[in-house]
Amino acid sequence: MRDPWHQQAASQKPDLVVSGINRGANLGDDITYSGTVSAAIEGTIFGIPSIAFSLISDKHYHYETAAFFATKIASYVLEHSLPYDTLLNVNLPNIRKEEIKGIKLTRQGKRIYENSIQETFNPWERSIIGSAAAGRSGSTVDEADMEAVQEDYISITPIHLDLTNHSALTFLRNAGRSLICWRVRMTPYDVIIIGSDLRAYSQRSSFLNQGKNNGPDH
Repeated sequence: MRDPWHQQAASQKPDLVVSGINRGANLGDDITYSGTVSAAIEGTIFGIPSIAFSLISDKHYHYETAAFFATKIASYVLEHSLPYDTLLNVNLPNIRKEEIKGIKLTRQGKRIYENSIQETFNPWERSIIGSAAAGRSGSTVDEADMEAVQEDYISITPIHLDLTNHSALTFLRNAGRSLICWRVRMTPYDVIIIGSDLRAYSQRSSFLNQGKNNGPDH
C-alpha cells in the first residue's frame, strides 16, 4: 500500500524543495559533484524553488544553528520565490547561532587542488583513489562563498542551471575561420578537431597526424 505522503507528493507539486542539511561543505567546485546540490538542481528543473543547505564541519555539528537560519531562508523563498532556473546553495559555519555575523550573497568560489589525489581505503579495505579534502583550499575570487564562511558569515550563492560560458561563446563565434570544423577519421571512432589553432597538436600526435589531410587547408 502506498504511503499517503507519497500519494500527495506524486499528485501535487511541492511549494519548495529543501536539500540537506548536509554534513560538510559544498563550496566552490564541490557543487559539481554534490548530491545535496544535485537534489536542489532536480527541483529547479521541475520548476520548484529549491535550496541546498550544508553545514561546514566533520564533527560536533551545530544543527540548531543551521536549522534556525535554514527556516528563515526557506520562509523568505516561499514568500518571494526565486528567479527562473535558479537555486540557492547555502553554506553555514559550524558555530553557535550568536556567533554568526550575518548573511553574505556570494559567488561560487574556485578550489585549488594541490596533492589532493590520494589513496584511501573503504570499510572493506578496498583501495580508493580520490580527491582528499586535505589537498583542497580556496582561491582569491572576489565575494566568494569560501571567503564568507571563513569570516563566520552564512554564504548564499544563487546557482543557475545554464552552464554555458557566454563570454567564451562570443569569443569563439568571433574567432571566425579558425573554428572551421573538419573530421579526422579513425578506427573504430571518429574524432572531431576544431580549429586550425589545434594544427600543432595534431602534428605532434601520431594517431591524429595520420588523418590531418582530411580537412581543408588554412
